[in-house]
Amino acid sequence: MAKYFLNLSIYRKILLGFSVIGGFSAVLVIIGIFQLYSIEKITISLKPHVDASEYLQEAMLSLELLDSDIERYTTVGGVENKDNIENDISRIGKFSLQIEAGENVARGKELSNIRQTIFTLRDDIGDLINFEEVGEMNGRNERIVRVYVSLGELRSQYSSLRKDIENEFKQSLDAQSRGVASAINQFVIIELLIVILGIVIAIALSRTLTAPITKLALVAAEFGKGKLDARVDIHTKDEIETLANTFNSMAEHLARYTTNLEGEVEKRTEELKQKVKEINSSNQLLTKREEELTLVNERLRELDKAKSEFISVAAHQLRTPLSAIKWILSLLIDEDAKNLTPEQRSLIMKGYESNERIINLINEMLVVTRIESGKIQYNFISMHIEDLIDSVLIDFAGQAHVRRIKLVFEKPSSPLPYVKADPEKMRSVIQNLIENAIHYTKDGGKITISVLVENNFVRVLVKDDGIGIPVHQHSSIFIKFFRADNAVKYQTDGSGLGLFVAKSIIEKQGGQIGFESALDKGSTFYFTIPLSENIPISPV
Repeated sequence: MAKYFLNLSIYRKILLGFSVIGGFSAVLVIIGIFQLYSIEKITISLKPHVDASEYLQEAMLSLELLDSDIERYTTVGGVENKDNIENDISRIGKFSLQIEAGENVARGKELSNIRQTIFTLRDDIGDLINFEEVGEMNGRNERIVRVYVSLGELRSQYSSLRKDIENEFKQSLDAQSRGVASAINQFVIIELLIVILGIVIAIALSRTLTAPITKLALVAAEFGKGKLDARVDIHTKDEIETLANTFNSMAEHLARYTTNLEGEVEKRTEELKQKVKEINSSNQLLTKREEELTLVNERLRELDKAKSEFISVAAHQLRTPLSAIKWILSLLIDEDAKNLTPEQRSLIMKGYESNERIINLINEMLVVTRIESGKIQYNFISMHIEDLIDSVLIDFAGQAHVRRIKLVFEKPSSPLPYVKADPEKMRSVIQNLIENAIHYTKDGGKITISVLVENNFVRVLVKDDGIGIPVHQHSSIFIKFFRADNAVKYQTDGSGLGLFVAKSIIEKQGGQIGFESALDKGSTFYFTIPLSENIPISPV
């Protein structure tokens, strides 16, 4: 049997163990039900004795009541007392019949004597009642005495019967109690035996399952510590043996793989050592090249600084004669207009405009050099941005009117909070964005300026329906001197410095600038400025 159990699978072992324990539990339940049935039979056998005792108690109480009713009747008479006596006799007879009908407590002789005494008592009471109704006094005491004699005899018979029944009930109860105690003891003993047997089976089953698993775990731990020749020897003919065989196979493969891996690691280590030597040699060369590049960068910075200084000096030098030329051309236009032919006046006007563009370009270049050198100064004050926008729009109203471009300023419904900024620098930014929008919007187009509050910033947006910006050139739009391809074709004039300057000014004041654009659908340039109490001003 033990050999058969050991050759079973884990599932069958567990199933067999639970089946045995379940069978023992079923036996225990059956025995318990049988014992409960025996106790129920004992309870049923005692019930007639209890009922008879209760009927006797009621009969004794009825006798006492009859005694009282007879005494009242013989003393005061009355129909009511006579009816009470008859009802008492009827109840006594009823209790006698109930006692006689009781199972296992029938006493023929005693009950027959009680019935006979009840009949005698009924006759004596009837004789007394008839005598009382006639009104004769001679012999009345004798009849009363006979009634009380019969009543006393019936009381004595009931008392004797009650004692016999109670003694019999006590003896039966003692015997049945011993039977119940015996049944309970048997049940407890059987239950203990079944529990002990279940524990033994559970321990045997757990040892059968856990012992090989523990053995496998110990070998696996040894293998994990580096003992690659560790193998497990389990013969349980179940899933654990299959697992052990799989573990041994895996361990064998890992041992071979580890051996091969160690050889490969040694080989690769040698190769890495050679590579390290080559890298060290390359690092020395790179270090030398880095030193050379550092010198080149220093030279480039010096050249860039010299370039900026040259542009600044050249711009300053050019601005003076250009200003003089501007003054002379303006004087010619204003004072000698009548003496000039239309062709001469047109040529002078073109020269004046070209000179003006050169002056603007030089001014922009000077601003760029000041930004790059960090010499530009800012004068921050608290201001309303919408007032500045209104002022700038007035400057461009005439130009927009000539080209039939509609300028729309969408003001917020409630006043905007103050921002802290440099008014002149902000005017330059707004002028640049609106001027670009006008330049690259076709005649009859529309430009919309809007302002809104976002968190702790004020956002200004300039939207046009102009030529837009090619997607592949979006990343270069804020680079110095850059102009989009379509912008160059549409408007030949332009330096490509305005957006670079605007970006520098906005970021210096703690804001950001950006745009959204689609080719031939227009552009929206926007910038943000922090509110007055939140602006983190950069050092100027």
